[in-house]
Amino acid sequence: ITYATESLGFMFLGLFYDPINQIIIKPDILSAIFSENGSIETLDSILDELIIRSICLLSIFYMSDPTFYQLTEISSVKKASYFDQLLNKIIQIFNNIQHFEDIRIIQTILILAQTNLHLKWPKKFSWMMNTCINMLKILNLDRSIRSFKEDYSVLKFIQVQKNIYFKVVYLSCLFQNQLQNDNFGIIQERHTYDFRRMHIVNDADENPSLSFENIQFKTGLFLKEFHDREMLMHGHGIAKHYTYTNEKIKFFKDENINTFLNKLNFDNLSTSNLGEYIFTNIDYYFLNFKLAKYKFINSDKTDLKATLLEAESLLLTSEIFLENLLDITSDNAIEFQFYKYPSVLICIS
Repeated sequence: ITYATESLGFMFLGLFYDPINQIIIKPDILSAIFSENGSIETLDSILDELIIRSICLLSIFYMSDPTFYQLTEISSVKKASYFDQLLNKIIQIFNNIQHFEDIRIIQTILILAQTNLHLKWPKKFSWMMNTCINMLKILNLDRSIRSFKEDYSVLKFIQVQKNIYFKVVYLSCLFQNQLQNDNFGIIQERHTYDFRRMHIVNDADENPSLSFENIQFKTGLFLKEFHDREMLMHGHGIAKHYTYTNEKIKFFKDENINTFLNKLNFDNLSTSNLGEYIFTNIDYYFLNFKLAKYKFINSDKTDLKATLLEAESLLLTSEIFLENLLDITSDNAIEFQFYKYPSVLICIS
């Protein structure tokens, strides 16, 4: 838990209202409960256990073999087996309680989605994401809440709710080729509205507290837009859509990404901040690559000069994207195995 909080916190801490009480001190409390003879496990304790086990799984997935041995004294050769056993236990618990309407169900799925669950059990993962999206709607976490009180606890709750919604949208759009169309529900309904309002300048609700989840959310909106426009084949329509989307990506860079990255302390960059920096840049330049590739594939190839210019633009965009992708090979990034993050694997593929 300590390893996950200190090194991988950017992946999940923003999804919790009070991480200290909800995560950090929970293992000791749960251990005391489960060690008592004749004690009865409550639904609340089981849901807490699900969160703790999921965070432990996240740690094992990203930590290096030497770190795993140092923390567990279990041979690194057995690491994969240990990971699989823990994952099987989590799925077993999840199957028993997934029908209960509780925010911890969503939080668990969002944590697991940042491992390799989508590769190990693709059908199970698709079903869990469907559960996550449906639960989001049942708990009304997809609806915006506004507070007119300068109350920290209320504002904190609103921000956590937003972060959960942002993360669900991002991961759903990231895996949209793997998920069934009927999984999208509320995401499809909200996409057009959310995508169009990205051009609004000085968004008072978002910029002052711009979170990593917010950046991922907007990246997801672009990915969904590219996916929905793949069948657009008419030259004029392609040019118009390219210009429109290109302007939005520029705005996203200038007003959102730069604002977010400027808040990071590059003189003393923590592991979490390093992860945020690397993934934010990779996602942004991946969007640029997707846009250039989209325009090149669907452009008119009868004009040789124009085609060569499009090809040159695509190659230049690819080069910049690859340069940023290589950030995952830095010493710290390799130590924490950031190359395993789902968005990085999708970019590489």
